[in-house]
Amino acid sequence: MTPMQRTGLCKRCAALALVLTLCSLPPAALSADASYGTVTANALNLRAAPDTASKVLTSFPSGTWVQVLETAGSWHKVRIDSWVGYMSANYVSLSNVTKVTDAKVSGAAGYINLRASASINAPVLATYPNGAAVKILAHTGGFYQVQVGNLTGYMADYLVRLDDVKVLTYAVIRTANGGNLNMRAAPSMAARVVQSFKPGQQVEVLQRGDGWHQVRVAGVTGYMRAEFLSIGGGTASSGKYGIVNNPRPTQVLNLRELPSLNARVLAYYYNGKQVEILSSSGDWHRVRVNGTTGYMLKRFVLLLDAPAPATPFAARLKNPNGGSIVNFRESPGLNTRILAYHPVGKTVTVLGYYNADWARVSIDSLTGYVSSYFLAY
Repeated sequence: MTPMQRTGLCKRCAALALVLTLCSLPPAALSADASYGTVTANALNLRAAPDTASKVLTSFPSGTWVQVLETAGSWHKVRIDSWVGYMSANYVSLSNVTKVTDAKVSGAAGYINLRASASINAPVLATYPNGAAVKILAHTGGFYQVQVGNLTGYMADYLVRLDDVKVLTYAVIRTANGGNLNMRAAPSMAARVVQSFKPGQQVEVLQRGDGWHQVRVAGVTGYMRAEFLSIGGGTASSGKYGIVNNPRPTQVLNLRELPSLNARVLAYYYNGKQVEILSSSGDWHRVRVNGTTGYMLKRFVLLLDAPAPATPFAARLKNPNGGSIVNFRESPGLNTRILAYHPVGKTVTVLGYYNADWARVSIDSLTGYVSSYFLAY
């Protein structure tokens, strides 16, 4: 072998060794502290430098998740799989939440205990009222490790409300084998598992992307595989209905934006108002009232046995007891004032139900109640 051949062979060996070394490098670590976003352009170029005149390394379609390494002006330095380069910040939508640390106490009892360890049996270090600000340090086993002033301890995660973020839509977990779905710290199967959730669990979708959605479940934020999330499942009716049932008729029940006593009030309703139950979790029903979706406390909603009509419909009066008239009452109940007596066979318009025994109806442009026992559908 000539010296020139030996030199060429050495160069080829060195090149091969470099390729093998590069191939054996572990993938870049995915961090929950990192910032992620999605491509919004139909095809966004990844460039070698933050300049439109620089070399195009490749391009990625809309919805692609990118890890933002740094931002300078109108450019993001990003990582996508093994690619690292620059993308125009104008076409990358950053996630609603990267790392949430600010939160507020939101206990159903009006306060929450700060405990010495992540257990409901741990010693109580202090007690804080609803609305008290806390700083989240970590999340483990259903508890947040938090700092309040100079004290550090643990609070149950479902009693702590993270700073509000925009909810894009709702979904329900639907796994093919009925198993739990992992929430991960980043949009990648290589990322750490934050927590697992059962099928049927409603999730708040904060950002949608190719293959992954950023979600929040019971105050915990992370990423889930899109194929196992049924978008809109959180707004589909459960087929159940209820009515507002406050302890006193002068009281109103708040419809809130989120399942928290500190959440913004969207509307309020007096007793007898019919609501559509979309889903239930903990102390709250997610409901739809007059086209508005929000949350109501379960204990103030009386579930109905009979389904409410989607729209008013016609029915006829009947009297299984053999009588020729039916009482038309001002309010539901056998002891309430009778507005009129109507003959059997008269057509009435059913507007809704107070409960399984009483229907709200319109007769001759007057609204009142008739026992559902006297209605023929």
